[in-house]
Amino acid sequence: MGDSYVIAIDFGTTYSGYAFSITQREEQSDPTLKKWGERHGLDTPKTPTCILFDQNEEFLKFGYEAREAYLKMKGQEAKTHYFFQEFKMDLYVKVSKDAFIYC
Repeated sequence: MGDSYVIAIDFGTTYSGYAFSITQREEQSDPTLKKWGERHGLDTPKTPTCILFDQNEEFLKFGYEAREAYLKMKGQEAKTHYFFQEFKMDLYVKVSKDAFIYC
């Protein structure tokens, strides 16, 4: 028989994380949970939902690393980067009071 793949993603407004498991179909699942924040003295299952892009709108960092890098920027450097946090609900545009679309 083949492998069984299970992937869980929690994309939250404030914090996000993920876990996964790859096992033989007959075996007990032992999921791997991503730990975040080690560089900051933390060991958490989630990281802040924030993202940092450079002046060319290219991805730089996500989570704790994005927040730390942006907070260390000063003046003009910070103005030339794009930092977004707690942006999950901004990804949706309300079309009517009963329907939402992803943009």
